[in-house]
Amino acid sequence: PISHEMHYETLRRVEMLIASRFPALPAKRRRDGAIVGAAIVKGLMRLSEPPDSLPPEQVLQEIKTTVLAYLRHMLVEANIALPADLE
Repeated sequence: PISHEMHYETLRRVEMLIASRFPALPAKRRRDGAIVGAAIVKGLMRLSEPPDSLPPEQVLQEIKTTVLAYLRHMLVEANIALPADLE
């Protein structure tokens, strides 16, 4: 189905972004990180809908905070030096 194709293409692109910035992160961890990151985004996007109805800009900030914290965790777990923007 088309929705599955879009999902896998999104994961592939996120995985490529992670690889371009953190090539030392093992391929399996990059893939898992892309899957979990996409799930985080999907889950938190719902906060802009009832019953929570948070403002979209707040939801985006919460997504950014959560995804960056998860990325930081992945790097620390893999003993990869954190870039300045994740310290």
